[in-house]
Amino acid sequence: YEVSVTQSAVFPIDPNLQPDPCDVSLFNRSHIEHTIVILDGTGAVNCDYQQWTLNMQQLGAKAVLIGVNKPFTTYDGDESLETPRIPTRLISADDRETLTNTCCDDIRLSCFDNEHPSTICVEDSEYGKQDFWRINGNYERVEQVVNGSSPMWKQDSIFNIGSRRHWQLYFDYDAYFNWVIADTTTDDSGSSSNESLIVAVCNDDTVSNAPNNCSVWQELQNSTQQYVSSTTLMISSAVCMAPDADANSTHFCVTSTHSSLAAVSGTYTQLIAGIPEWFYETENAEMAVLYWYENEVNHGWQIAVNDQVKAACVYDDDESEQVTPLFIRFQPILCAQWTDAISGAIDDSFDIDGEQCATSLIDSDTGLICVRLPIATLDEDDSSVVYEEWSGVYALESADRIFDRHRVWSLSTDSNTYYLLYYDLADAWIVSVDDDNNSTATGLIVIDDAKIVAICRDAS
Repeated sequence: YEVSVTQSAVFPIDPNLQPDPCDVSLFNRSHIEHTIVILDGTGAVNCDYQQWTLNMQQLGAKAVLIGVNKPFTTYDGDESLETPRIPTRLISADDRETLTNTCCDDIRLSCFDNEHPSTICVEDSEYGKQDFWRINGNYERVEQVVNGSSPMWKQDSIFNIGSRRHWQLYFDYDAYFNWVIADTTTDDSGSSSNESLIVAVCNDDTVSNAPNNCSVWQELQNSTQQYVSSTTLMISSAVCMAPDADANSTHFCVTSTHSSLAAVSGTYTQLIAGIPEWFYETENAEMAVLYWYENEVNHGWQIAVNDQVKAACVYDDDESEQVTPLFIRFQPILCAQWTDAISGAIDDSFDIDGEQCATSLIDSDTGLICVRLPIATLDEDDSSVVYEEWSGVYALESADRIFDRHRVWSLSTDSNTYYLLYYDLADAWIVSVDDDNNSTATGLIVIDDAKIVAICRDAS
């Protein structure tokens, strides 16, 4: 349904001072009433965003804007909650900052008419995934119109991060008099020749009232520069759904022990089929993005967090002759040398696999383990033996005390605490000592060699 909020005062809340929007008692009604409230949703969320809106509604707000850094494909709210009577808009964290600090004293919210969809999904199981142009993705309706009346949709900017193309879906009145998908990238002079950059044209005999109603599409082929009928291009009035989770390229496991890159380790998930981008929410509730990029100098993959590039790998086309170049962008596992994008240092520990990262504990849950190493005997018949200080019975730590997916057992003596665990970097079981009571077994991926007092490398 349509909703409109007339131009209203804005009440932005400093993210550093923002109370928990789940608790309505923490807010002052006199500040909220008759305003459009701007909230920061990039941190930890203790209840559904719908509850945030209900709380602001209770305080008399006209609408709520929530800045998020998550690439939502769908947001259905919480059916167990009451339906709010005021609108909510999820915006990017950057837009929230602009509205809060540099933009406006008052703003207006309104919706488009119901004659045309607000979001259109463009998906092509063949051309869209292989082609350099990368037209697949969500297209959002914009306020701009063509020829005074026809609506226009632009590809969602959260996708195609590293692309040089800016796709629009609109009605072309000049060359084809029908719906088209075209690039709006400008040349050095600032002008754009859309006719030469149109890559898909609706070819229905009867002009439809919306692009999602077009039944016959033709697409420009790179090799021939000719338009051919497409049986795979699908355009619907909906949000693009995530691809098949069983497909290999939908998940990548990234691991690194580099001090500045360990935070980007995790499982990255593709959200739009045909878009070489994978997303991972870090432990700090930040959004890390693994994506393909290209520019005039080189191309490859990068990992960015909040628009800051953290890791990069320049791809050499000669590295693999077994993969069709059009599919290279979907295979970051082919890149051999990743670097810390800030320092430029090569990260030899960086690893990327085409699978989900294992998150379950992978060791035995045995409660007690006896470890002993004799160092001397006190009599001739070996009846009295002296053992290393770290010898003894190690007790299993609690389930939340783990080290890189491995369980941990501990032994406390009069002078030290020792830990028994499997250490992936050494590919061995080790005993480590913790002199400062800051356990090496909680959260650190690398253990100081000086703290390893024993190591077992069984061939089996």
